[in-house]
Amino acid sequence: MLKYNIGRGCAVAGYHNLYKELNILPDVHIAEEARDNIPEGLEGQCGQSTIYNLIMSSEKKFDIMNDYSCTVNSDNRKTAFLNGDTAVVSWLKLRRNLRDMSSSNKPAYFNLCEDEDVDEFETDAMPSVEGLIPLFYNPLPVDLPTTNKDILILMAAYHGNVDRYFRLRRPMRVHGEFRCVIRGIYHNPIFAKWCSLHTELFQGDIKYNIQQALNARFIMNNDLSHITSKTSANDIPYFICYPAVPSPSTLEELYRRRPEMKEAIARTCIIADYRPLFEKIDPEPDTYLRREATHSGQKFYLEFLKEKADARGGWIERYERFDPHEWKMNARRDMWDKTADSFRKNFHDRTGQDDWGWAYGGSFNGVRVNMSEVELACSVTQEFLDSLGEYGRWEGFEQREY
Repeated sequence: MLKYNIGRGCAVAGYHNLYKELNILPDVHIAEEARDNIPEGLEGQCGQSTIYNLIMSSEKKFDIMNDYSCTVNSDNRKTAFLNGDTAVVSWLKLRRNLRDMSSSNKPAYFNLCEDEDVDEFETDAMPSVEGLIPLFYNPLPVDLPTTNKDILILMAAYHGNVDRYFRLRRPMRVHGEFRCVIRGIYHNPIFAKWCSLHTELFQGDIKYNIQQALNARFIMNNDLSHITSKTSANDIPYFICYPAVPSPSTLEELYRRRPEMKEAIARTCIIADYRPLFEKIDPEPDTYLRREATHSGQKFYLEFLKEKADARGGWIERYERFDPHEWKMNARRDMWDKTADSFRKNFHDRTGQDDWGWAYGGSFNGVRVNMSEVELACSVTQEFLDSLGEYGRWEGFEQREY
């Protein structure tokens, strides 16, 4: 077992002769370590390159070391590829300030040094690898380059890409991941189905958020097989009208099964213009419905609610300054993705920070997320990206032509 630790040390120092004497299985983590420690300008001319090439030329590579659990299992003969799951030396050099760990750029996935990477100072985040942005829009290579793959995980979840998300995800959630998963569930029914079969991945404080999103997506698919009288009230969603709307017959049956969803169903009726069903369920006029009816293209709904409110002496005012459900004030028109007009080329310096548009994205039962900066970076030409330099930032008002 210790031979693999020694082999990894050889990969860092470039002791290729000693590595060969160990006669160990070609391990992907040792390969990633060797690649990360190749001295600049000595590619192919150093011991690290020799070790890396020896492993990569092997017919099979194995996942022997586990940097998440700090274990080595030489009996694990599972073939593997380089997948960015190694705490390479350059990663270990990143430190977190003890005084302000909550805002640290350094996510604590690995603890090989058993110190939680704590120090008296904060280091910069891992720099972007050359060619990171093309990884978003091209098929992933069999072996990932050296990079912090967190942003790739977020984008895979954000767009509901099952294959990429399954391959890239870490054993623990990265910062912002569950928000992106919620958005992916709402926008991709296939991703929603996969998540529903792997709910063990989404336990703890996000369990109900995930289940609400799943049920909302299934309802929009006109599938009520997940909604019964025994379904927990915590799993019942409110927004069931974006990015699709269920049929009126689905909503009518949903109301029969779960009458407490009247307001959500009435709101969907306003958006989809299901007037007969709206009149049939006869909703109570409150601030949230009024907000939606105000932006409806049909005057009927606002007039219906106003007449009913006037008859009983006024609206049911639910919205207050500190209302925990203030997100219900977002009308259907507010759900569209907000596009970015600026971005920072180096996405890694934002890892661990709560600034990926959490306050500006569409609200999925109160969960917001927006990754349009990454989408904009993928959209611009390569010549434009090159003009920004390694750590360049582009603002929308800089409409220069390249």
